[in-house]
Amino acid sequence: MTAFPPAVREALERLEAAGFSACAVGGCVRDSLLGQTPADWDIASSARPEEVKRVFADCRVLPTGERHGTVTAVLDGMPLEITAFRTEGPYSDGRRPDRVSFANSIEEDLSRRDFTVNAMAAAPDGQLRDPFGGRADLEAGVIRCVGEPAERFSEDALRILRALRFAAVLGFSIHPETAAAIRSQRGLLVRVSAERVWEELKKLLCGRDVLPVLLDFPEVFSQLIPELGPTVGFEQHTPYHLYDVYAHTARAAAAVPPDPELRLAMLLHDIGKPARFFRGPDGAGHFKGHPAAGADMAENILRRMKLPGKTVRRILPLIRYHDAAIRPEELRLWLSRLGEAGFADLLAVKRADNLAQNLEASDRREEYDRLEARAAEILRRGDCLTLRQLAVSGEDLREAGFSGPDIGRMLRELLFRVLKGGCPNDKSALLALAGTLKLPKPLRLGPHPSFCFRRAGESDAKAAGELYHAVTESIARELDPPCKGWRTGEYPTPETAREAWARGELFVLLADGEVVGAAVLNRRQPEAYRQADWAFSGSIWVLHTFAVHPDCRGHRAGRRMLDACEEWARAAGGDAVRLDTLAFNQPAIRLYEGAGFRYAGTIDLGLGIPGAKWFRTYEKRLSGGQKKDF
Repeated sequence: MTAFPPAVREALERLEAAGFSACAVGGCVRDSLLGQTPADWDIASSARPEEVKRVFADCRVLPTGERHGTVTAVLDGMPLEITAFRTEGPYSDGRRPDRVSFANSIEEDLSRRDFTVNAMAAAPDGQLRDPFGGRADLEAGVIRCVGEPAERFSEDALRILRALRFAAVLGFSIHPETAAAIRSQRGLLVRVSAERVWEELKKLLCGRDVLPVLLDFPEVFSQLIPELGPTVGFEQHTPYHLYDVYAHTARAAAAVPPDPELRLAMLLHDIGKPARFFRGPDGAGHFKGHPAAGADMAENILRRMKLPGKTVRRILPLIRYHDAAIRPEELRLWLSRLGEAGFADLLAVKRADNLAQNLEASDRREEYDRLEARAAEILRRGDCLTLRQLAVSGEDLREAGFSGPDIGRMLRELLFRVLKGGCPNDKSALLALAGTLKLPKPLRLGPHPSFCFRRAGESDAKAAGELYHAVTESIARELDPPCKGWRTGEYPTPETAREAWARGELFVLLADGEVVGAAVLNRRQPEAYRQADWAFSGSIWVLHTFAVHPDCRGHRAGRRMLDACEEWARAAGGDAVRLDTLAFNQPAIRLYEGAGFRYAGTIDLGLGIPGAKWFRTYEKRLSGGQKKDF
């Protein structure tokens, strides 16, 4: 044993002088034997709490757990937990003993502890009390339960994670009997509060040897986060990967810097893959849209874990954008949206993700180095990244004739143009540009708008065209647009709406008299639909060009319109509705799946538009319908 700190030695000597036995115990003994400096020191003694108070009557003594035999004495500013030798009764709640009985010896006290490496005590003379072979396990690098492992874990299921945490942090193996009990008793983790799980998990994830722990105990991590379960053993069928989804995830988590939030982001970054998997005609595996799907899943997981909002806000963008292409000319936009720290986090995530892939097929390390250097140069120059740095102000726009909410909208648009490199951050140039821009008309809806669905009239067609313009402009301003090169002004357009109206196929949703949604509904199925796995037949209606105004999404306008289209098709004698959406378009996928549409496969529509190759197809039965050929 290394020497006791002066305050610890004084406390031990005071207790011994008063006629009590006393030893340093637990983690401080373990760490000392490992040559590490203990974070804190605990003392076990034959003295009861009231006797400890008398021994330290001249010190500050806190009743931190008096009913369980623990008080904290503060000597020379150092808090020391002093606990009476004790044994424990059953753990009905899986966390605390139902009763505590005082014991007569340190050996009895040590018998209730979790692992042998924590069941050692050091007497004032430095002699080690080690009835369960903790020192030998420490030297062998083994985590082993005291007594029967299943019993130890049933007393407090958090010990399961503590065992894995010690293995990850210390680089130890887990004794086979203890490992078997960890696996068999993992279901007990449901008893443990989310807060206690995170306190243990964040230390575990940052352990130097977290990788073997993640790889050896996937069933435990899937118990904690059930969404990880489908990734275990899920083969990727792509030359860009060497491992299944979970094994890749484990390696990526171990590769990112040991920050608990970054490592949790990597643990969750690919949970969307199993649900987004499909194979192309050549047999290659694809996971189009999995980052956004994973971010949706991760949001539910992080809320379930009761993590702080700040942590959630840091992690979700890292999952959503971990696979996004960052073009050098758009770096200012990324820095503006994510901030300097957020962008640095994203680069760290991308590097870790790449290191866990097949580097012979795709080594992006130099690309990320160049992005990092270019971002540092942008920050060093002080390029405009925020409204505060913009060369024009709200007052400048007011003097130029803008008023009300249009000022804020125009400022945001000008900043976007500067970030994209479309205009220099120069006052004259920005004011000149502002005078030429025609921004999409904003909606002016009340808190509870009245909705109406109908076949479009001629005036509706014009409004629908304006709606399509608003939608394409909104999507084009997202960091990683869900529709990629599809809805970026090429389609749909005002001409799309007018042509559909002329055929009698355009339908609109109005809110307080304004067109807030538009869709084309007809019976023409694209030829590529033959590739999908349809379950229903009969009279098939197809929903195309479905769009909802970005200012109206908070009113469930998308679901209202979808339901109305279904009702119209049903009234027209339809048996089923079919539709498709780009595989990246998570908001649309969330809407369709939430409305009960059945996924029918991912297909290539053969449009020849960059970024618009793979589409997810969906169908919903209205009435009748049996599986038949196309």
